[in-house]
Amino acid sequence: EEGDLLTHYFGWAFLRDSIWTFPLGVNPKYGDNIALSIVFTDSIPLVAIPLKFLSGYLPENFQYFGLWTLLSFIVFVYIAFLVADIFTKNALKQISIVLILLFSPPMLFRVGWHTALVSQFFILGAIYLNLERGAEFKNKTWNVLLIMSLLVNFYIFVMVYVLFMADLIDEIIEGRYTCKRGMHQFIIANCIILVVAWMTGYFVGGLSSASTIYYGGFGTNVLSIFEPHGWSYVLKNKLFYDYHGNWEDINFIGLGGIFLVVMAFCKFKILIGFCRLSWKKFPVLIFAILAMALFSF
Repeated sequence: EEGDLLTHYFGWAFLRDSIWTFPLGVNPKYGDNIALSIVFTDSIPLVAIPLKFLSGYLPENFQYFGLWTLLSFIVFVYIAFLVADIFTKNALKQISIVLILLFSPPMLFRVGWHTALVSQFFILGAIYLNLERGAEFKNKTWNVLLIMSLLVNFYIFVMVYVLFMADLIDEIIEGRYTCKRGMHQFIIANCIILVVAWMTGYFVGGLSSASTIYYGGFGTNVLSIFEPHGWSYVLKNKLFYDYHGNWEDINFIGLGGIFLVVMAFCKFKILIGFCRLSWKKFPVLIFAILAMALFSF
């Protein structure tokens, strides 16, 4: 078969068959003019590089994408319960929140296609850390989250990094962190990121190997949360707009999500009060989310 998943597998297969180099992610057999490091083939370096050490004990055609997908869903459910626990202690409500998040078409859509992008538990984990104000475990957890997301997919890492900065600034604004502590955390995190990026091959190759082809061509649409893209038995495809083959802009929230949006607006005064309270407590987080959403267009 052809497609992105085959590209991801080739990245792992050629890395496995290559001699050890430094940086560790350098993938010379893949092709000098195609990709110089495994980080550019979405082959999940977090798994690929350690498994290269065990290559001699693995089957000839071994691949780990299915296992990573399963692990991603398990971790996603765990973090979703942590998030739900912040808002309610009712078990039934917690399960409802988890199921709505779990059966999200934008994540399910990536299964069997873009395995690294199924790892959306990193983003949910970053949101959870933002909601856990003043928790002592946050500093080390942020560093782990940033490193792991960097070693899985750069797009996801960027979103996690933006949420990390939002949390850091919000903590300083609320007075839980001093400017000195915030700067200390910022410097440590960025130093670790640069070292890990260097060791895995992010800086291998020049700008000539990069490309801006299709940049801006896969942007989303303001109606994309209501456009099913084939993920609804009730709503028809191209219900609100013609996406001209751009399947990347799938943001469909499902009929359940649409129902919840309608119900929220039915309680408009409560919704406004919740929005004001959220803005007061998490101003930088909300700004960061809105900014990333705007950039997606």
